[in-house]
Amino acid sequence: MTLKGVIVFSFQGLNRSLKFPINIVMAGKFASLAQIILGLLGALLVLVVLSFSALFLQSYREYEHFKSKELGLEKRLGQLKDDISEKEKYLDLVLHEPDFLERVVRQKLGYARPEETIYRFEKEEEPE
Repeated sequence: MTLKGVIVFSFQGLNRSLKFPINIVMAGKFASLAQIILGLLGALLVLVVLSFSALFLQSYREYEHFKSKELGLEKRLGQLKDDISEKEKYLDLVLHEPDFLERVVRQKLGYARPEETIYRFEKEEEPE
């Protein structure tokens, strides 16, 4: 098999072009060389596609990891917001409700009025 053609070089700014006639004979060694080159190019293409696929897969796994981490952090944020609202309600009761404040002081600190007596009982340990 013979390929015939012309290689044309044109230069910008010049109105000339250089033409080189070429004749490529595709027989024997050259045919097998062309097949080897095409095979190598095909293998290179497959390698490039696999490399980009692996890179994409790694990026996608990282995305999934950070997405699940984000969901966990959003859940934790919601819990903390609920905790803050409960503590704000408790603080509001302590600051504005004298009966609630008295009850809290009695229960947590063990305070009593001067005419009251407090009895404390120790809890008995249950036998195992």
